[in-house]
Amino acid sequence: SFQVAADLCAEMWELDVRLSADGVCVVSHDDNLSRVARKNLSIAQSSWAEIAAVSLPEGQHVPRLEEVIALAQETGCGLYIEIKGQGAGVAAWKLLREANFRFASLVSFVVDWIGELRASGCEYPLGVLVPAYVDPLKYLSGVAPDIVHICWRNASARPDKLLSDDLLESLDEYQIVLWD
Repeated sequence: SFQVAADLCAEMWELDVRLSADGVCVVSHDDNLSRVARKNLSIAQSSWAEIAAVSLPEGQHVPRLEEVIALAQETGCGLYIEIKGQGAGVAAWKLLREANFRFASLVSFVVDWIGELRASGCEYPLGVLVPAYVDPLKYLSGVAPDIVHICWRNASARPDKLLSDDLLESLDEYQIVLWD
């Protein structure tokens, strides 16, 4: 799917990362592979060897983050990495640095994980994903992200109408990303 996105001239790919039980940074939206592989296997509770043995449709496999970074380098695409599991943000940061990959940002709904990266000196742009019906400034809990990603797509038939001038002005010091 990432190669297809590159072929279609996508500039940046959004992807989710989690850690396997043995600490491998795995690219997967869901922790359980039952939806994509029809196999009841939790990434967080499985070794990389167990995850790698799972076949996806059309001969594909669940990728490690290193594979996606390498393809992004090859195609000139950036990475918008959503941290979906404890420790995955630090692991992703380490892999990005090892690959000397610069066109990336790290984001999460879990403000503490972004705070951990900020406190550790992460040099990549960091973002907080803000769920529907939540005050973004209160949600940040003192963490100073670079990006506030408003995920209000399903909050209304017209989520754009929820973005008042006052709200946007209060977020003036941040880069704002809107889901959809």
